Amino acid sequence: MEFATRLKQLRESKGWTREDLALRLQATYSTIAKYETGVRTPDYNVISKIADAFGVSTDYLLGRTDDPTSPTQQRNKVVRNYPIPPKGYEDLSPEEREEVDRITREFEDFQIQRILKRKRNEKGGS
Repeated sequence: MEFATRLKQLRESKGWTREDLALRLQATYSTIAKYETGVRTPDYNVISKIADAFGVSTDYLLGRTDDPTSPTQQRNKVVRNYPIPPKGYEDLSPEEREEVDRITREFEDFQIQRILKRKRNEKGGS
């Protein structure tokens, strides 16, 4: 998919007008219209601003990938690889899975901190 089409789809998915996007990018309505019709292509600085505004990667904007996940989101994304997923996990919505994963991460973090504290106490008490 080309940049112009993807930009228009992203803008519309947010419910933004061209004027809304122009204000966010400190551009003009006319400039946004030209981007969306393919008359003009933004420079890399503007592409980065657009990606940030929508929370997507520049590769997604440019049509190099169909994964809109921004690099920041990719770094922060934790994929759960359950050896055996909890019963019913597959039936959960993405939001529910995310909640289960968050709770699991919090429990894991708590357990790790508990073990580290115990190890520090053992070293200090020896």
